[in-house]
Amino acid sequence: MTEENTTHSKTETRVDRVGAFASTACAIHCAVCAFAPFVFAYLGVKWLQTETAEWALTGFAVSLGLVAFFWGWRRHRHVFTLAFLAIGIIGLLGARGLVGSSKAEEEPAVYVASAQTGDSAAVAADPHAHCDHEDPKHVWGERMGIFAGVFLLVGHVSNLRQMKRVASAPNTDGEDACCP
Repeated sequence: MTEENTTHSKTETRVDRVGAFASTACAIHCAVCAFAPFVFAYLGVKWLQTETAEWALTGFAVSLGLVAFFWGWRRHRHVFTLAFLAIGIIGLLGARGLVGSSKAEEEPAVYVASAQTGDSAAVAADPHAHCDHEDPKHVWGERMGIFAGVFLLVGHVSNLRQMKRVASAPNTDGEDACCP
């Protein structure tokens, strides 16, 4: 393996490791949003439930997934690995689309004001004031986000394994071990 391939391999490994962490964090974030949103207010990180923060986190996870998908395609072309990454990417974008288009994103002004000023009594009084768990789009968006995060996690871990497999394969022609 040349020095250039080693550098690519280290970078690719780093992207997948960070991607696996981001995907895990994404799945946990979606689960907390869905089942225990009051945790964010309790920990003082209510901003993690804002539309901007959720799109930023989604963009980060999707970007890492796309880079891993591209490098995986060039290196090993393992269909199941790439399918997990693709399903995770599409799922995250679909989840944000569903949650963003639901009535739940239209937070009452009183709740927003109390969360911004840190009035924990108002937040604690109605921790689900901003969520409409009866809106099917919101419910399906939350569930889709959880599963998409898990799919991305599995895709990144599988990509790490496939990259290791390709890197350890005997290579006599100077090209990638599995793909021309």
